[in-house]
Amino acid sequence: MSAISSDGIHFEKEPGDRVLDQRSEYDSAGITTAEVIPPTNTGGDWTMILSAWQLPESGAAVPIHPSQDVEAVANGRSADFAAASIAADMSGFRSRIFVSHSTDGLTWGPLELVLEGEGYGGEGPDAVHAEDMSLIETAPGRYRMYYAACDALGVWCVASAVNRVS
Repeated sequence: MSAISSDGIHFEKEPGDRVLDQRSEYDSAGITTAEVIPPTNTGGDWTMILSAWQLPESGAAVPIHPSQDVEAVANGRSADFAAASIAADMSGFRSRIFVSHSTDGLTWGPLELVLEGEGYGGEGPDAVHAEDMSLIETAPGRYRMYYAACDALGVWCVASAVNRVS
């Protein structure tokens, strides 16, 4: 969805969807963060960078969130959201970063995978998750992306990547 504002403070939702879950090989659990880069003064397309989640493979054991675990709540363990979140993250979910393009900023094309880690058992700070990004333009057409990353051991950090200039 998108929203519009006439004063930059009060927003109203615009009708319609912008990017729908495509339920592809890499996008089976929903889209999260998105950041949009407008066209340059010389023209071109709008660019959206977004992250999407993939469900665990069939048969993977996904931990129950402590707030849904009656025994955990009874024993006072439900306050450890971070531990439960990391346990769920490490149970087979994956997140990756994609790009989509638009000529008008409202209708978006298919998702293209632009950043993924090596997966479970792989190496690197973003082996399992890459999501929740923020972009800064470091030179015309050159961007640095900071993003939340999780390695194959469940250790989260902020990672960084730079786009290739074509």
